[in-house]
Amino acid sequence: LKAPWLKEQLQLAISLVSQCPNQFCVSTPMESLSSASFAASARPGFDRTYSGHPDLDHMTHDRDLSEKIMRKRQEEMQRRTTLLDPRKRQFGVDHAVLDAQLAEKRIQQEVEALEEAQHAENHIMQDQVLQTLEDLKHKAARDREMANKEFNLQNLRKEQRREYALSDPHAKKREAPPNYENGSLGPSSFVTFAGEGPADKKGYKKALQHQQREALLEQIRDKEERARAEREEEHRFDGAALMAAQVQAHVEHIDQEERQQERLQNEEENRQLADFHSRRRQSRAQRDADETARHMANVRNSGMLNENNDLQVAPNGKLLDYKRLSMEEEQQAYDLIARQIQDKEAKKFAELAEEEEHANAVDTQVSVLSALETERNQQQKSRRQRINEENMTMAARKHALDAEERRKYRSFEYEP
Repeated sequence: LKAPWLKEQLQLAISLVSQCPNQFCVSTPMESLSSASFAASARPGFDRTYSGHPDLDHMTHDRDLSEKIMRKRQEEMQRRTTLLDPRKRQFGVDHAVLDAQLAEKRIQQEVEALEEAQHAENHIMQDQVLQTLEDLKHKAARDREMANKEFNLQNLRKEQRREYALSDPHAKKREAPPNYENGSLGPSSFVTFAGEGPADKKGYKKALQHQQREALLEQIRDKEERARAEREEEHRFDGAALMAAQVQAHVEHIDQEERQQERLQNEEENRQLADFHSRRRQSRAQRDADETARHMANVRNSGMLNENNDLQVAPNGKLLDYKRLSMEEEQQAYDLIARQIQDKEAKKFAELAEEEEHANAVDTQVSVLSALETERNQQQKSRRQRINEENMTMAARKHALDAEERRKYRSFEYEP
């Protein structure tokens, strides 16, 4: 209840409730909450004391017990008083108390409604402020963009660019011949044109030296300015780094303390949890040991363990108290297992023989195919040799015919 208008509304509501006909007192919500918390924190038998009674003088050594007895007596007296009053016995709690509670709840609801309205107004105000800030940001961004465009139009034309002289179409028209008077050749130029020369060479040399000295001094000043700016920047950077290191050290110290405190809390919780688990494991182990001992006793005293017969058969043929197989049934089981093993071995030998026969057939097929492949290769080789011989014969014949044709062409022999 920090808002002044909210306090005024609350005081007005309290004054209106205090003027009701029942003349009951209404506390504020904060006072009700504080009194409720105080009542909840009270411990029965310790926060309220009762005067002693003559018939409890023999129990003065036990103050708690005597106070408990007196408290029970007073509660019983209040209960009897309530029962003796017909109005309270039939209608329950006094209406004044209920009206006071209802008025207090109503005031609390009104206060909550006022707080909700205040929160809604604050929320709307925050939205308006944020919207105004966003509009200002957009307007500032638009102004910067407009200023940038205006600056570009005024100061960034193509004629004002540094490299415009390289592509200027009228540079040849405006170019003047170099000479010593206008200084277009520079202080370090040794170009000499025929028919040109300074009238005062000594003065011209001094002017060149002065110009060189001024250029060197300008370079020295520029270097010193850059060095000074670099030193200042390094000094600022060192100060910022020192401040950052101090802040980081402070943060690390606080973080270390928090981690240490958290570690101590975790250790304490782990210790309590370990004690709890240890007690539970001990109880479980004791319970398991007791169950194991009972099971062992039951097994030792079991009738099936002490009997000599394997099983019992009822008159109707049903098995009773079945314990194990008889010797004949066990021998039959062993014989059945032996026959199964023999069948598996015979089947395994038959599979091996079949695999061996299949491998022999495969080897025979491979050898036959290898012989056929060798014969085919030999036939191809002989056919290739015959083709090569025929090609060589035809090439020799063609070579002879070509030589004969060249000879006839050179001899100019006429053949009708």
